[in-house]
Amino acid sequence: MNKFQREEQIYVNIGQIPRKAAFWDAMKGDDAHIRELTEEEFGRIFSRCRPMYVKIANSYIHDDGAAEDIVNECFIRMWERRSELKTENYEAYAFKSIVNRCLDHLRTLQTRTRIQKNMHEAGNRMQSYEISSLSSLNPESLFADEIEDIVRRCIEGMPDITRKVFLASRIDEKTYGEISETYGIPVRQVTSHIQFALRSLRGSLKDYLPVLLALMMLQKSFDVSTGTSPVQTKENPANLQENRMIDEVVKNLFHGSL
Repeated sequence: MNKFQREEQIYVNIGQIPRKAAFWDAMKGDDAHIRELTEEEFGRIFSRCRPMYVKIANSYIHDDGAAEDIVNECFIRMWERRSELKTENYEAYAFKSIVNRCLDHLRTLQTRTRIQKNMHEAGNRMQSYEISSLSSLNPESLFADEIEDIVRRCIEGMPDITRKVFLASRIDEKTYGEISETYGIPVRQVTSHIQFALRSLRGSLKDYLPVLLALMMLQKSFDVSTGTSPVQTKENPANLQENRMIDEVVKNLFHGSL
């Protein structure tokens, strides 16, 4: 089976033209020698073959508009290159050009589909990773290392008596009177030391306090509206909320929970 017979079979398979005469009329023309592609000859080939070529192209790429564009572009290209062409069958040349353009079109679609599929799969993998990360997120450990380091350095930097008084109140849960007796200082000085310690911690943790409040509310381990502070002072409400959060942080830290 030669080239023209194979291409004839393509026509027959898709049922576009009869098996014999129409194919050879379209593909070989009337001349059996190299002929010049005149404007009249081009118009005759275009008018006779274009509808059939569009149907054939569309039967493979399944896109009416793209099929017409491919056929038109191939005819335009053939006319522009007419002085370079050495063929006895311009119908066959146009058909072969259309076949090649259809193949290019399908390969482009195939590549685009593969890229889109890869992008979709990558997007799914990223979403799965994000879902897994959020599902396994432990709010208690969020910023834990940073907060632990800040609190430890702040407490270690306090004057010795201030640190002892503050930890006795927050960790040992001693009353102001008990602390006063332990360290031999008046109750008002106990209050002053604790206020100083809280101011220092509030300043050191100022960038983390909003996050800490959200986490504590999320964990339902802390209620700002009902929480109480052992500090007997007339602090403003904002400072009292921060003091309560600091109390919770310090307790968690020194109890090994943070």
